[in-house]
Amino acid sequence: MVRNDVKLVTGALPEFNYSVNTTVADETAVIFGTVGKSNLFNGIDSSPIKDKYESYIFKVRGNKLYIIGSDKRGTIYGLFHLSELMGVSPFVD
Repeated sequence: MVRNDVKLVTGALPEFNYSVNTTVADETAVIFGTVGKSNLFNGIDSSPIKDKYESYIFKVRGNKLYIIGSDKRGTIYGLFHLSELMGVSPFVD
């Protein structure tokens, strides 16, 4: 859904790479996932959402935006918030 939101705003559909244990190239990227489910967040402080339910944080490192959820719903809420920040309702078809 968020990929389509990006397309609504920019006209370009971003690539999607589903991987939980790879390194990310030096490209601009939005990296999202849940604490403890991937090594992509190693070295990123996720203590503000530790032991919380349905929470998320945004972290920026270089040209990458990390959306980290405390659980599955927290990750989804973080992605929906990104859509809202782009000016798109997360419930647009």
